[in-house]
Amino acid sequence: MEIIKNGENIFIIEHKHMKEGGGGQDKQINEVIFFISFSENNSKIHYISFLDGIYFNLFANKKYLKKGKIVNQLKNIRQNLKRNKQNYFVNTNGFNKLLKELL
Repeated sequence: MEIIKNGENIFIIEHKHMKEGGGGQDKQINEVIFFISFSENNSKIHYISFLDGIYFNLFANKKYLKKGKIVNQLKNIRQNLKRNKQNYFVNTNGFNKLLKELL
């Protein structure tokens, strides 16, 4: 876990690297979902879950978005981000762009 402070904003970052699916990866995705569900009374505190590796690509692959655990995981991620608009869920490219904006 990393912490970045920029002005009054504090960004708490969790990084996961996942190459493929399986039991260990399910546990890690559940940790990602839990992490971005955090919310503070202070809107200047942000939680960023940075997922790299090929597993992130499953969330954009229509083949996997018809049913099953990927659909449920994506639904939970979206719900948490909707409830906690100050939080982020990004891949490597998104993380690089976010860092450029923050710094």
